[in-house]
Amino acid sequence: MIAQQVREFTVKIDSAISAQNFDDMRLLTVEADQFLRHQLPLSSESTEDPAILVTAINELSQQFERALTIAKDERDQTYRQLQTFRQQKNNASQYLSVSQQSPR
Repeated sequence: MIAQQVREFTVKIDSAISAQNFDDMRLLTVEADQFLRHQLPLSSESTEDPAILVTAINELSQQFERALTIAKDERDQTYRQLQTFRQQKNNASQYLSVSQQSPR
């Protein structure tokens, strides 16, 4: 049962990654983390197959890493765009300042 829920988180995170939906990626990774913290370690009465659960958790971990990589790449790209916009603004301001000082 736990492995199935872990697989569902994996599929949902994959969908969020495909849609580039960063809010859902963040929420789903937090939900999955909280779910696993609540469910693990397994109790001695658990009927969950540990090998299947480990496989499901490894797949989820790969999705976490993928989501993190994509989020970092987007953050870096946004930072570069902001730097470019800032430079363009400065250039435009400098141009306007020089053009206003020029005699006509």
